[in-house]
Amino acid sequence: SLFVFTVVFRFNACYDRWWESRIFWGDIISKSLELGMMNRSWIADKDLANRMSRYIILFSYASKALLRGKSLNEEGEDGPALVKRGLMTQEELDDMHNNPCWQPHYCLHMIRAILVEAHKVEGGKGLTFDGNSKVHGQLFRCWDNT
Repeated sequence: SLFVFTVVFRFNACYDRWWESRIFWGDIISKSLELGMMNRSWIADKDLANRMSRYIILFSYASKALLRGKSLNEEGEDGPALVKRGLMTQEELDDMHNNPCWQPHYCLHMIRAILVEAHKVEGGKGLTFDGNSKVHGQLFRCWDNT
């Protein structure tokens, strides 16, 4: 009976970890969808908005590959299919693979760079909300003084 108790206890602990990770994965997908909607609403430059949408999508795929202990470029992962679908170029995939940092971090770095680029478009035409809004104050206060 001690053996049965141990097996049941371990099973419950494993199930709890699985369920918690499922909740976290759902949060990643949900926040990615929210960020994608904000991207399309706030970034006026269509090319920048498209690039940002691609990296938001790639973030989820890169996170999935990382959780499996693999790279997007490895066999059995989604990198080649993402290139085929046009979500990334082969050069971007190679750059992600050769970059010494973690691939989801690479995607976040690119999203951050796109936001900075949109913020710096001449005449404020990169973003569709004015500089006095609360959102602008929260997102861009660190760049406004540079």
